[in-house]
Amino acid sequence: MTLDPLAMALMQHHPEYYTGPPLFGDTEPEIEAKTPGHDKKKTVENVWENPTKRDVLMIASSDKITMDKIMQACVDASGISPSGKVTSKQLISPRRMKHLVHWRHIVCFLTQEHTELSLPLTGRLLGKRDHSTVWSSLKRVNGNPPEFAADIALVEKLLKIRRDDTEQVL
Repeated sequence: MTLDPLAMALMQHHPEYYTGPPLFGDTEPEIEAKTPGHDKKKTVENVWENPTKRDVLMIASSDKITMDKIMQACVDASGISPSGKVTSKQLISPRRMKHLVHWRHIVCFLTQEHTELSLPLTGRLLGKRDHSTVWSSLKRVNGNPPEFAADIALVEKLLKIRRDDTEQVL
């Protein structure tokens, strides 16, 4: 295949725009054998291209704090707290009852504190919400510590997150 010098330079400096056979001595991409019923194992690199909730939760190791673990800790803590019991389905539902919103705010806050998920991805995983909804939750939690402090401390205790005594809870 012969290409003009401009096309060659473009492909050399921006290989993401070229989808043909390898150029410039590159090797062929590895082709994995497909086993019926088994998909290609997802990695951090290819999950972020088109993330789903399951993908994000599955790539994290068991030692790391994930949004799934935070949501489960909030569900567990809600049974102890006077704010009201919630389920994980209710946390991602579109309902806006006060006790559900309270726990969603806590999930958003702790996810941003303890994971590297972006605001848009956090919103998508929390029931197809927008990044501005997550940002609003963060503002609300940071602006009203007495309402959230006890529940956040309880969830962090369930997650076994240790904070320095000098550091504030919020």
